[in-house]
Order: sequence, then structure tokens, then C-alpha cells
Amino acid sequence: MKNIFIYSILVSMIFSYNTGYSGMYFNDGFTVSGNYANQIEDRDKSNAIGIGFSYLAYQEKTNSPVEISGFYNRINTEMEELEGMDLNMEMISAGLTYYIKKIKFGYHYETLSNYSGDVVDFLNDMSDNTLEISSSSKIFSIGFYSDSFKRPNSDLTLFLDLMRLNYELFMSAELPYVNFEIEKDSSTNLLRCGAGFKMKNLVIQPMITMNEDEEKRYSLTAIYKINN
Repeated sequence: MKNIFIYSILVSMIFSYNTGYSGMYFNDGFTVSGNYANQIEDRDKSNAIGIGFSYLAYQEKTNSPVEISGFYNRINTEMEELEGMDLNMEMISAGLTYYIKKIKFGYHYETLSNYSGDVVDFLNDMSDNTLEISSSSKIFSIGFYSDSFKRPNSDLTLFLDLMRLNYELFMSAELPYVNFEIEKDSSTNLLRCGAGFKMKNLVIQPMITMNEDEEKRYSLTAIYKINN
């Protein structure tokens, strides 16, 4: 039970990762984005929705923008091994992305802001509401993209990201006959690829993210530029 719960938390941390992509399509101003992601692994189903914003500051020397971004993500995981009980994780993140000559460098910090669901209620009932969870992640990324595919009514951008995620997890509870406290500090590598279809101020962006165990998450993001 405890190991399944920890695994679900780590999956949520790893795959909730959102970062700025608006600088691949726009040079300055504000953008807002919405994201939906889905993953099925070992009969467990995970769905995530996210919203975010970015501010792009144009850099004349490099002829490219710097992007400051923030995101909120909610991840729901249904665990078949626990008879379909679910776990809800809410994550918030902020980051900085620098673009230069079709290369993007990113740093993002993400933290767990809330957790709930059937599994949490079950453990809290067993532990008299002593369950505590905290987690945070630091993500470093380098990406490569090309926007050389021009069409009459839209532009196509292809991209590939290599990411290094360092995460920390703390979990404790006082269960009947046993108390446990877990601290986990580790890292993993992620690979993300996708495409962006730009139509005036709107971008539709499908993506695939894969970790070292070849677990995949499929995402669809919409990015909209507020001002011209």
C-alpha cells in the first residue's frame, strides 16, 4: 500500500512538468495556455489538466525572447491495484526560459501544493489524520526547435527537449502498530518531443513525454497570445 502510494506521487511529480514554449512562436507580450495530458501504465490511469501564463521580453541583441512562466497542474490517478481508488495532486511551478538561435534553455521549480482523493482519505482514517506529504522538483532543460515549415495559413514548429529532473519527497504517517517516515531525494531524465501549429495568435501543440523507464504521457496544449 505504502509503496503504491509513493509510486503514484512520483509519477505525478515527474509528468506534471510544464514549461514555457511560447517563445518558440512569439517574441513579446503575454500568453495564456491550457493543457491536457493522459497516461495509462500498468492498468493505472492518470489524467492531468493545467493552466498557465507566460510573459515574453524581447531581447534585441539575440533577436529572441526571454520567457517567465507560471503553471498550475491537477493530476488525477486511478490505481487499479487499490480497487480503483484515486489520488489527486495539485502542483504549482514557475520558471525561466532563454531562447537563442533555435535553442532553448530552461529552469523550472515545481512544488506540491495540495493532495486529496480516496487513497488520502483512507490513510488519514487509518492514521487519525496524521498523513503528511511534501515534494518539490527542480528541472533543467535544453531544447532544439525548427520553425522552417511555412504554410499559407499556419506555421509548423517541431521541437525536442532533453530534461533533467531532481526531486525531493517527504512522507509520514502514524498507522496502527507502525509509524513510518520516508525521505526520498533522486533524479531522472525525460525526453519530450512535439509540434506546434500556429494560426495567428493561437498555437495548438501536441507532445509526447517519456522517462527512463519508457513510460509515456501524451499531452495537448493550446497557447494564446493576448496582445499583439
